[in-house]
Amino acid sequence: MHSRDSTRWDLEHALSQEGCAICRLTQKAIARFVDGLLYESVNDPGIRRRAAQALGFCHRHAWQMRAVHGSALGMAFLNRDALNQWQAQLEQVQKPRGRGVGQISKFVHHAAHANRAKEKCLVCERENEIEQRDLKVLIESLAEGDFCAKFRASAGLCRPHFAQACDAAARVETLDALIEMQIEINARLVAELDEFIRKNDYRFMAEGFGAEGDAWMRAIERLAGAAR
Repeated sequence: MHSRDSTRWDLEHALSQEGCAICRLTQKAIARFVDGLLYESVNDPGIRRRAAQALGFCHRHAWQMRAVHGSALGMAFLNRDALNQWQAQLEQVQKPRGRGVGQISKFVHHAAHANRAKEKCLVCERENEIEQRDLKVLIESLAEGDFCAKFRASAGLCRPHFAQACDAAARVETLDALIEMQIEINARLVAELDEFIRKNDYRFMAEGFGAEGDAWMRAIERLAGAAR
């Protein structure tokens, strides 16, 4: 389990790199979690039960796990349990005894219930825990000048994580500083996009691209979050 100090150190390191620090840390932590899930926790009855109750994993994380090298056996165990759970729920659906509107409506309701997971995707749940932990430490650290300086010099946060950070900021002063710094950070990216667009004009193509060459890709991440 991460201590506050280790989370703070991880945040500072992530801020010195490209992209949203929360996206970067979450992706790294989830990759470790998925590895542990597939190679160690797959033998844990409690984990297996929860994955089954969740009817497997959400679309995004199911395919992320599929892409992990050597994931076949772990996925086979977890998905067999999930399929058996789904089967058990489907088998509990009783056919209507009549053709009345009430009977058909009840049948449809029971069928919908049989397709409903009783637990959340384990990876989504862990992802949310990591994001909330890191955002909490980030907000707390904004009270310190040296951390603010590192945040101001960074790529800031993507819009989804920035929105979460705003929700988590309990003090007016913290929220005000957070917004002010993100505006400054976004302005730098807008300037780079302006330069990228200018250099795509045939009159200026000979100048060649500098750091602004990938600004269009960084703008995608800034607005939508890192690819997952």
